[in-house]
Amino acid sequence: MDEEITQVQRTTLDELPATGMLGNLRLGQPLGQGLLGQVYAAHNTVARKQCAAKVFRRDLPGGAVARGRYIHEAETVAHVGHPNIGHVYGSAMADGRMYTTIELLDGTPLSTLIRQKAPLSRRTYFPLLKEICAGLSAAHAYGIAHRHLHAGQVMVQWNDQSLQVKLLDFGTHHLLPPLKDQIPGWLWRPEHAICVAPEQVKGAAGDVDTRADIYALSIILYEMVTGRVPFLADSFAATLEQHTNDQPMPPSQLVSIPGGLEETIMRGLDKDPRKRIPSVEAMLATLDPLAATTGQHQLTRAKLTSTGRYRVLTADVSQEIQLPDAPVADLQQPAREPPHRTAFAPFKIPRSRKWLYVLLAVVAIGCGVAVTLLLLDDEPEPARRPTIPSVRQGRALRTPAKSPGARPGPRKQPTGPVARRPTRPVPKQGPTTAGAKRLGRLAGRPITKALGFGALEIATSSPEAQVFVNGRFKGKGKLVLLPRIAAGTYRIHLVIDGKKTPHRDVQLAPNQRLTISF
Repeated sequence: MDEEITQVQRTTLDELPATGMLGNLRLGQPLGQGLLGQVYAAHNTVARKQCAAKVFRRDLPGGAVARGRYIHEAETVAHVGHPNIGHVYGSAMADGRMYTTIELLDGTPLSTLIRQKAPLSRRTYFPLLKEICAGLSAAHAYGIAHRHLHAGQVMVQWNDQSLQVKLLDFGTHHLLPPLKDQIPGWLWRPEHAICVAPEQVKGAAGDVDTRADIYALSIILYEMVTGRVPFLADSFAATLEQHTNDQPMPPSQLVSIPGGLEETIMRGLDKDPRKRIPSVEAMLATLDPLAATTGQHQLTRAKLTSTGRYRVLTADVSQEIQLPDAPVADLQQPAREPPHRTAFAPFKIPRSRKWLYVLLAVVAIGCGVAVTLLLLDDEPEPARRPTIPSVRQGRALRTPAKSPGARPGPRKQPTGPVARRPTRPVPKQGPTTAGAKRLGRLAGRPITKALGFGALEIATSSPEAQVFVNGRFKGKGKLVLLPRIAAGTYRIHLVIDGKKTPHRDVQLAPNQRLTISF
């Protein structure tokens, strides 16, 4: 099957110059040939290093726009720098044809490995699947889908101690004609459609995203465990029709496999992308919950764009590098030393919770400012005024005083440990405001020592003056009374016609009645 893919008739490709020079490359022996062109071993005469050169055919569809899209995507993947993605050095034009230089790999295509050893055991296919998923996950995190992945695009390198998988040919789908267009010189074969997702056949470019790679990866896994592909007809169009309408044969009808593996493959081959396995991480986790977080190369979580859409994937399954066959053994994941117990990963706040930490920081700063302002305030606050009987409610005071004009009557002797003290008569001349009248009713009341209170009288010359004690408004008029307040230091000022007078600091002692005049 893979031989038919790679051995395209040479009449479809024009020959290279006889000198073997293309730009700054000295071309060597050919390594593989496909629909898009031919791969050569080459020597870069400027960089003086060996590489592989993919030389494209002259009649590529799409013109300069398609070539620009391919170069942009190939360079973007090169910046990813993941060890499971083949390194691309650059692209250029020479003699009217485009070529790309890539790293020269010494390995075997996965298609050759499947053809020789399939069906593969779990010891063989699972390490390969982990490496493929790691490379795809890194590309998907950059918003890039392979979109024509198949076993011939996977290069396997291994020895007794290590396993290395390289994914090749990102972006070459831009250089292919649409699937259903018949262009002279382009011969579509049935094998070219073995990994085409249904949405690529019947959908527009915006309907194809990274889930097309999940479909292709499920076909590769199907092929590794059974040795067959799920869809292959007599013609290219009939194969596309099978992808669109037919259901794949369950792998358990071909070979004996675990039920969980078959369920994963069948879900990855679902016709509806919305019901398909959403990511390569999820596919790997269904087979082994720890596989996505352990292994030679840990998976990078894919970041889909707001739409989750990418350009359409065409059916280029042409490229397969042919290298001499090597003995194939069961591939094992190399043993890794466990991390040191004292090594801690750096703490990273989840992006979805960053706003919560910002809000907590703002609240903490506000609390700190409030506490600082309270500590800097050196003016004592007056204590709460104790509840005493009100004169207006008609209740008798503890030591009632005789007001001017009141009827004489029998005076009651005080009871309790507090002895009767001489009272202070109300002066005959004084303000006639309501505050003065109240002062007249309270003037004869003694102040109890045990409570530690005093009386403060503030007399002003203006009936419109506003009185403030310790910054708090206490009254308006010619006389403001604070008959029972805690002893201490008070700062008093007035506001007359919107202008603030200089303040006065007074010291009120217990059992003292202090009058302040402004």
